[in-house]
Amino acid sequence: FFRLERFAMPIPKQHPCLRIWGKCASKNCAFANAPYDLCIHFAKGQCSFGDHCQQLHDSTYSWKEKPTACKFYMQGMCTKGLKCTFSHSEPKGKDTGPATLEPKLATQKQVACKFYLQGLCTKGLQCKFAHPDPDAKDVIRPAASQERAAKRMRLEELQHTAKAMSSGSFQKERLQADPVEAFIAAFSIADTGVVLSKPQQLREKLKNMRQLALEGNISFVVDFDHTISQYTCVETKGRGPTTHSIMEGSYTEDVRHKAKELQLKYYPKEIDPALSMDEKIYWMERWLREAHQLTIDAGITLQQLREAVVASGLVLRSQFEDFLHFAQQRKFSLLVFSAGIADIIEEIFKSRLTTAAHPEIFANKLKFDANGKVVGFHEPVHHVFNKRLSSYCQLNLNLENDAASRTQAADKQEWVIDTEGSVGLAQLETTEDKGVICIGDSLGDAEVVDVEVAECIRIGYLNTAVDERLGAFKEKFDIVLTGDRGFGPVLDLCYAACEFS
Repeated sequence: FFRLERFAMPIPKQHPCLRIWGKCASKNCAFANAPYDLCIHFAKGQCSFGDHCQQLHDSTYSWKEKPTACKFYMQGMCTKGLKCTFSHSEPKGKDTGPATLEPKLATQKQVACKFYLQGLCTKGLQCKFAHPDPDAKDVIRPAASQERAAKRMRLEELQHTAKAMSSGSFQKERLQADPVEAFIAAFSIADTGVVLSKPQQLREKLKNMRQLALEGNISFVVDFDHTISQYTCVETKGRGPTTHSIMEGSYTEDVRHKAKELQLKYYPKEIDPALSMDEKIYWMERWLREAHQLTIDAGITLQQLREAVVASGLVLRSQFEDFLHFAQQRKFSLLVFSAGIADIIEEIFKSRLTTAAHPEIFANKLKFDANGKVVGFHEPVHHVFNKRLSSYCQLNLNLENDAASRTQAADKQEWVIDTEGSVGLAQLETTEDKGVICIGDSLGDAEVVDVEVAECIRIGYLNTAVDERLGAFKEKFDIVLTGDRGFGPVLDLCYAACEFS
């Protein structure tokens, strides 16, 4: 995470204080000649990460106390921590005796630990402050100076936690700090390709999500094309395939050329920040209907579509299946809501996933005749700017109220593919008590959750034109992922919002 190369300056070989704080306030620092990547917490005997720590653990460099005692530390009020040039223990050779030492400890231990009262303290018996019953009437609350000292120590601990995290997903056993704060710290101070649009607002949303997760009220709504699927094509290094372009792989050369012309004509309108939403909806409607007519005219079959999926080279984003397992294991509902082709998404899951349980799919559904030939599409058509969760919820509500079975209703309006063993979302006909995590790659995907929910976190994959579109994405999404990132940061958020030890 922490690379000084981006500041165009050489990495020092010594002095870990420069790595942590950027400078050292002490002229006679005990770590001046220590390796640059030395773990100062280990040198103090306080590192809680063990073998998982990303910094150097070298017993040669142990904490050497300074000769003069810190008078502020003696009062429990020092705010300098490791940078303090005075000793944080009794000076050697000085007989403090019970009368001298006991008053300091008694005063410190009588003051309540602010983080313990919030359920966040990780120090246990080593904490310098008292851990009383929060409801006790005689609890001495921290003074303002002591609160500042505790806040500084807390920040240093969170930064150390963030530095020890790998670039992949959270590992539960390594999270010694509050997971919400660790997540915010990790992606606020590191150049990770992850942009937190409004960290304070996200912090509150994550805390709300944790409460909803305790009740099992978490649902995921995820786009497919260039969200679950990778944007960059592995072979050409250009724009990767979509479900529509895979279907076009079954076309003749003439029809494929026409489809390419449609893509070149309409895709720029999809991402044009100067167009209003009404204008975008108009152009997307035209694009889909013209593309669908090409498919019907091409006379392709289901078998041809399956062969096109195999030959497409489409790749799912890294760690998507880990994300799928996360939802399955915790019985959280997961819906793939796409403007793509439902039948092709189903074939991709069958060929790319190792698990038998696939997500439920709500997307454009093909009509086939008795010979497996495409003869049309079921209405209404879905594109990036009109797909809304309210339409799905209403369909589920209608099915719940209908005496006919779900299968019979699907014969009339085959929008939903509920594969065998799928992670269903049927409980979303009511959403007021749900926490929804919505993931997509277009500004339209940020508008998918148009129903009342208890909480919603929106994650956006910004795949192209990052400099031009980042501002608009930050307005719509709580978290923006750039650089064709996998589902690692999404898993990090899931652990922060939904995981409990």
